[in-house]
Amino acid sequence: MERSAAEHAIIAWHLVERDVPAAKAALAENWTNGVRRLLADAGIKWERLGVRGARRGRFGIR
Repeated sequence: MERSAAEHAIIAWHLVERDVPAAKAALAENWTNGVRRLLADAGIKWERLGVRGARRGRFGIR
């Protein structure tokens, strides 16, 4: 939960600064990390899906 809140704070910060491209990138990271967390909770490895960018650390927040 803390990670998700931190990710949302990053998105909000970029929006306050009117940096839409950075907010968009942060939102994409948040979505990807959320999917990874959901899959992990279901016992499914992200790497098993063969998703681009699945290498550990690709999206910054772990």
